[in-house]
Amino acid sequence: MQFKQQILIEHDGGVTAQWKSTGSEWMAIATYQMTTSEVKQADGTLAEYKRYALVNCSGPWTGVSDGELQLLPGYDEERDHVSGEAGIILTCLNAYMNGAETLQSFWTADRLDLRTKP
Repeated sequence: MQFKQQILIEHDGGVTAQWKSTGSEWMAIATYQMTTSEVKQADGTLAEYKRYALVNCSGPWTGVSDGELQLLPGYDEERDHVSGEAGIILTCLNAYMNGAETLQSFWTADRLDLRTKP
């Protein structure tokens, strides 16, 4: 089974990426949480930094047993593919230069921006 990019959603809390299997019977999701911090610069001004963390990457390879999240056997290739792409997305989100452009060229499926506009 192969997973293909389905949608990337940007929202106020971060970003969610979704993949769908070629037979459409399985989905995989990666969730990124954004944190913002202010750092005082050498000239005394404050700069705002946004950083993302990958907080979830799940699919048919994840399950729960005795209240704990577990990796189920038999989905190694699919998990490697999705988690590899999830890592690329994280790198793009946290890049200081050209991250948005790289993500635009890497993520070929739909994108949806649900962020609240000021």
